[in-house]
Amino acid sequence: MMTHASDSTEQRLAEVPIIAAVSGMLGIPLASARIPIDGVRVEIDGASEDRSVLVEAYAHIGTVKGAQRHKVANDAFKLAWAGQKLRSQRLIIAVAGEDAAAYLKRPGA
Repeated sequence: MMTHASDSTEQRLAEVPIIAAVSGMLGIPLASARIPIDGVRVEIDGASEDRSVLVEAYAHIGTVKGAQRHKVANDAFKLAWAGQKLRSQRLIIAVAGEDAAAYLKRPGA
């Protein structure tokens, strides 16, 4: 069966070791979570049990373009919003590639 060109299954699967690496670096367990906030469920790639740490993973390798820019921006907004509501102490966007890291440092460039 062929997958659609926009299918993100591989990226979602790659997010698992990214979250595991962040968990190891921080020394705390992180797990994906659906967190109810203000009547909606927010999907977080990695959250500590007490919700003091929230992590979004971005597994794309290569130049960040088009809709990928929107995903990174949406993830950042989601972390900021959820973190404020949950009074989280640490919000992290973990990226696998240098291009995504560079984009986060200078999104307008």
